[in-house]
Amino acid sequence: MTQKKADAYEIVFIMKNNDSKAPETITNLIEEQGGKIEKKDAWGVKRFSYPIKKETQGTYFDWYFTLHKSDLKSLSKKLEYSEELLRFLLLKVT
Repeated sequence: MTQKKADAYEIVFIMKNNDSKAPETITNLIEEQGGKIEKKDAWGVKRFSYPIKKETQGTYFDWYFTLHKSDLKSLSKKLEYSEELLRFLLLKVT
């Protein structure tokens, strides 16, 4: 039996500015699904052009990770329900 190869993904997300433990939550969600984080970049705090979920600014992050395609849908659902997360964009890296 052959082992499935994990695909590479990039996630760009915005967290509420007042929660310093929020990135740990995202790390745990990815690792619970069997993913491995390869690279983390923090872009810092930026003001929004318009309020997002009643917030006027947020902290931006850009991470690269590997994950099996079969686990991607459940990760995406968990990210959608995360209260600390204002927005996210999940892309497959080729």
